[in-house]
Amino acid sequence: MVQAGNSYLPYSVFADDPALPRTYNLFVEYVNGTRNYACGGRSAEDSADLWTGQLCKGKYDECGSRHDYGGKSYPQRGKGCLKAGSIMEYYKEANKFSKKYGMDAFKIIAAYEDAADIPQNERYAGWYGDYGIFEPSLNEDMTYDKLLSRYNAGLKHLGIIHEQAKAVCGNFLSDQLEEHIREQLSSHNADAEYRPVSVITKMDTPEFTKEMLEVDRDLEVDCDIGHQITCYLETWFDVDKKFGTNTAADNDKWLNLYAKYDPFADSLRLEFTVTTADSCEEGEYVPTDAESQLIKDMITQKIREEYCQTPQEFCEEAREIENGGITQ
Repeated sequence: MVQAGNSYLPYSVFADDPALPRTYNLFVEYVNGTRNYACGGRSAEDSADLWTGQLCKGKYDECGSRHDYGGKSYPQRGKGCLKAGSIMEYYKEANKFSKKYGMDAFKIIAAYEDAADIPQNERYAGWYGDYGIFEPSLNEDMTYDKLLSRYNAGLKHLGIIHEQAKAVCGNFLSDQLEEHIREQLSSHNADAEYRPVSVITKMDTPEFTKEMLEVDRDLEVDCDIGHQITCYLETWFDVDKKFGTNTAADNDKWLNLYAKYDPFADSLRLEFTVTTADSCEEGEYVPTDAESQLIKDMITQKIREEYCQTPQEFCEEAREIENGGITQ
């Protein structure tokens, strides 16, 4: 137990979590009285390096260089000073989130908040050079759900799913993630139907070859317009290296890859699912022009071999059968 004024708080709540060292140290120092003066008579300059009140954003980035932001001070919080009980509640929320999504999630949140120009006092994450990690800010309005909302926004505009976050954060600095998100936000603002391009496309991954894929013989045509062919693609390659996933670490986790080909519009989309016994995440991979053409040709060849038809004829026949009340 640690004492905060006349009350005691359960030390065990914090002792088993290595994920948030700066936040934990703040809590211990605060309740032991070493930081109580942050709310008292110290000058703004003297207390500028504290995580309560005004924070002078002199920080070290991922490469170790210093950013002083012109010596300006930005409020990390908007209302007074955090009380010991407030810190505890704040810590529980941040701890719960980090245990489920990992510390890489805070890097993605920070990149999104920079790209979206969210005001400093409304941010939930930032880079702290003393520990060399991204951490939650001391924003008393932060909750688990708000952290998750920011995280999902970052994932969306990076064009990835949570399963890919570790690989993406390992390959890109936060400034690079911010730049990509900013590009996607700009494109989305100009076109509401715009689909974010995955940052995975900027990674150095092996390009598909014919030997890496096999088109399954079971093909389906959509029931709405009858123009889109969906097929399962067998994957004969390292999916983790290609898609930035981590299925190899869990024998009960696997990736399924699907192609959606519209031969009338000559368009192709690749979607994948990462599945475990109790979860399923859906993602999209944007193929290169060469990969797209390869898969279109493979689907065309499979339809010719199995049905002696072109992709267009295959769709038209499926639509005629559907209209006749027969399900293919």
